[in-house]
Amino acid sequence: MIVICSISDRQYHVGTVYATTMKPIGGLPLIECLRPTKALVYSIKYGGRSDEWYEDGYRRLLAARWPAVKAWLASLKADEHATLVCYCPQGAYCHRHLIARMLALHRPDIDLAIV
Repeated sequence: MIVICSISDRQYHVGTVYATTMKPIGGLPLIECLRPTKALVYSIKYGGRSDEWYEDGYRRLLAARWPAVKAWLASLKADEHATLVCYCPQGAYCHRHLIARMLALHRPDIDLAIV
């Protein structure tokens, strides 16, 4: 199972906890291929960009990183528990939702929970 949530929602963390943030979080392993860029994050947080703009930009970023993303997807084991985190609070629209959609599409054998 993979849980996708905020770093602050520790009650939902299972297995190994991985950061998917633009910069490292306190020693957590960082999944480089899933990191949004500073330009993407700052444009939606401070630049007034839409969710649609962010989603398009993040999809293009994953497409550019596809060999690494594909290798990461292939490395996942359906019977191992892990948590993917970022700084965004519960309920906020962010790349966690896009990662969840990608996992559901490419790894339907893995149970997902997005908080």
